[in-house]
Amino acid sequence: MRVRALFDKAWRHLLGLALPPTCAACECALPAAEPVGLCPDCYAKLPWWDVTGVLPPELPKVVKCFGAPLLYDGLARELVLRLKFKDGTHLAPLLARLMLPKLPKGDDWLVVAVPMHRRAFGGRMFNQAVLLARAVARLRRLDFHVDALVRVKPSDGQAKRTRAQRLKLSSHDFVAKPLVRARRVLLVDDIYTTGATARACALALKRGGAAEVAVATVAFTPASLP
Repeated sequence: MRVRALFDKAWRHLLGLALPPTCAACECALPAAEPVGLCPDCYAKLPWWDVTGVLPPELPKVVKCFGAPLLYDGLARELVLRLKFKDGTHLAPLLARLMLPKLPKGDDWLVVAVPMHRRAFGGRMFNQAVLLARAVARLRRLDFHVDALVRVKPSDGQAKRTRAQRLKLSSHDFVAKPLVRARRVLLVDDIYTTGATARACALALKRGGAAEVAVATVAFTPASLP
């Protein structure tokens, strides 16, 4: 594994010399030896979530723990929207790396993405939560299964709903596959807002036999943010 790691590092260096990496936010040039990421100025602009200043949400009882590195504001909001709606799939590994310090400890988690119904893909043809979950699993060397949780009922999308409408989301909109049985499941999504999606998915996972469910997202939207 060490030889492979050294080879990958050397390959990234050579690739960087040929195609210098750029900042994912402002597109300024980054040092050739560094992987694609953010320049120091943009990194400093990220709205890091400090729980001493913005309190964490009250979690649904079926969710063991929740972690997110950023508040859904400023540059974080811009990057998430670019990932979701502007084909910014290359941003998923970067955002997943930012999530790493907020993930629960342990190497026995099964990583699962919040699923989309097939009618909801529209012109995107991808689910941003799947891209994030796959990247998180790869970085932490955890199990990942794209179909462990499926959405069986379509919706108009949470972004178009009021808070009251979001809270009505049913766990029966989702079905967990047998492979979640007796597993600790890490549910990954892009944003945590009301907790309705996390609750519905966690209930479906527990109904499918999951031992416990933790939730991780890129960003958290407290009530003080629009």
